[in-house]
Amino acid sequence: MAGGPNLARRILTGVVLAAVALWAVTSSNFIVPVALVAVTTSACLWELRRLVSEATFAPLTLATGLALAIILFSPDSVSPTISIFLWAVGVLAVWYWSENRRGLVVAIGFAGWVAAGLGGALWLQNRTVQPGSFYSWSLALVALPCLWAGDSLAYFVGKVAGRHKLAPSISPGKTWEGAIAHFVGSTVCATLFGLGCGLDGWAGAACGAIGSVAGQAGDLLESKLKRSAIVKDSGDILPGHGGVLDRIDSMLVAVPPQVLFLWLVAPSMFHVKQ
Repeated sequence: MAGGPNLARRILTGVVLAAVALWAVTSSNFIVPVALVAVTTSACLWELRRLVSEATFAPLTLATGLALAIILFSPDSVSPTISIFLWAVGVLAVWYWSENRRGLVVAIGFAGWVAAGLGGALWLQNRTVQPGSFYSWSLALVALPCLWAGDSLAYFVGKVAGRHKLAPSISPGKTWEGAIAHFVGSTVCATLFGLGCGLDGWAGAACGAIGSVAGQAGDLLESKLKRSAIVKDSGDILPGHGGVLDRIDSMLVAVPPQVLFLWLVAPSMFHVKQ
């Protein structure tokens, strides 16, 4: 397994990012997660400017802001559905662009990809704070840490035991062994955090499984986009990880279906009128 300074930087960066994200998720001050989402969104858009084209930066920024507003300020009873719709538009737009690399309207569709993932996470954090639960926090602790656990386990298992390529034409470094490790790690983590937050065990496990499958698909989707742009990383702001998009690509695709699933199976844990 590769070691040395690169691995040390990767681990240190991962620990810092996880600590910041957990602080935002568990904060009682809604300004904290809002600020984190604002900064993350801005970084994602700046990196997309490089991956797609500079001409798309302004319209994509406006479209993303509008999409975020639609998710966060639409009626609570339909916000997850709207998030899934924008998510589908965004995923299809990213896939189409990576195949054809043309169309301003298609590039603007990326707004759904960014806004659905980040806006969905913010909506979930704000709507599911559980004062009486073990952690006294929110279901965002079920949806997000499982992705981090899965990513970490997949990385190390893939390095140590990876033999069978998952999608060599898109991301040669990913293996089936790593993908299975991701699924196991994500499912176990979501189950444990779900139980702590008062969620049924099966629901936590299902949320983790959904997150793992969708998250790994999101990782491959961004890899395909980078390959079409002929770049290795979306940026270089995060030592050992690359860009912000490289770090949250799985989250952008995993969170919307996780939010919809949790909203459907555990409506009593949402502080909204269903």
